[in-house]
Amino acid sequence: MRHPSILIFTALLFPCLAPTASAADAIAEPEATKPGSPPVPLVAGFVEAAYHANPGQFEADKTVPLRSYDAYGGNNFILHAAHLSVSHEASPALRAAIELEAGQDAGVTSGLASASGAPELGWFDVQEAYMSYQTAGKLTVTAGKFATDEGIELLAGPKNPTLTRGFLFSFAEPFTHVGLKARFSPEGPLDVGVGVVNGWDVMLDNNDSKTVIFRLGVTPSPKYGVALSGTYGAERPQGTGAAGANSDRRLSLDVTGAAKPSANWLLNFQANYGSEPNVPVDIANDPRLTVDANWLGLGLQPVFTERDLSLGFRWEWFSDPEGVRALAPGAFMNFTLTPGYAITQNFVVRAEFRVDTATRRLLTNHKTTQETLAFGAHYLF
Repeated sequence: MRHPSILIFTALLFPCLAPTASAADAIAEPEATKPGSPPVPLVAGFVEAAYHANPGQFEADKTVPLRSYDAYGGNNFILHAAHLSVSHEASPALRAAIELEAGQDAGVTSGLASASGAPELGWFDVQEAYMSYQTAGKLTVTAGKFATDEGIELLAGPKNPTLTRGFLFSFAEPFTHVGLKARFSPEGPLDVGVGVVNGWDVMLDNNDSKTVIFRLGVTPSPKYGVALSGTYGAERPQGTGAAGANSDRRLSLDVTGAAKPSANWLLNFQANYGSEPNVPVDIANDPRLTVDANWLGLGLQPVFTERDLSLGFRWEWFSDPEGVRALAPGAFMNFTLTPGYAITQNFVVRAEFRVDTATRRLLTNHKTTQETLAFGAHYLF
């Protein structure tokens, strides 16, 4: 019989072979109720915390360039997330879920973080809150706030191969959408989805144009799956002095997949392309100065598990020539190594060593490289 820790890591690290699910779906499954008894809400969640250090600038109040959830990881203990998930199934076809989160990560994904990356304005986020209905023909309609289909890495930190988030998660993709989507998943390897939402990471639309989201997934076997997903719509806010807030549409195309060549190895891969015309580069002084922006990213995240041990690796390359997404022009890479150990089925500790590189002197101490360390733990319930 497979060791319980392997089941944990498989559930946490193999989400991209199936349609995107909430954190509760991956972290806990509802127990069967007695026939005829009313459905009982499922309560689950996790706590994740870590210590982060930047030896090149070992100061708690200094930011680590190009980082998101660990922007203040120079010398800090960080409560990444206190996450609570509540879901309810009125029937096999009808369900609802709420994902609530507090902590550093919530300050970023809520959109309330300051420009420097510090969540000075808010430590709480209604990360997801949605209702879904599945017809007998395998069509699922979802309404509310839900996570994007793009990318390897997910909102729930324990489900990721590494402690820190990569450049593609931080800059190339949206976190969440608010709106309506439908997914058709017939018997067989294909699933197709489309939706209309307010935009990228906004609760209320910031302009008068909606965004279209889409997905085409192919899972020819339990050991291999890949999906093309993306968004197309105007994302710039009105009232900033920039023209084209309703007409200049951002395109994001993402290919994400996974292969499981053996019981111990899982290989996640991703390619992402984005573009946006007429992006203002100096709204405060001259909103007429614009660029046609394009960005491109590639990523590999192999994961090795053996009983209680795991080893996550990440290589990423992200090119942002105009500096529209990373707020700094150039091309960037990161190499990350994250060993982990499951002390129990619920409690996992991890360490991480990460190296970032840039084509310009944009990193710690105006260098082209920076190295950081992290030690973290998460508890699932």
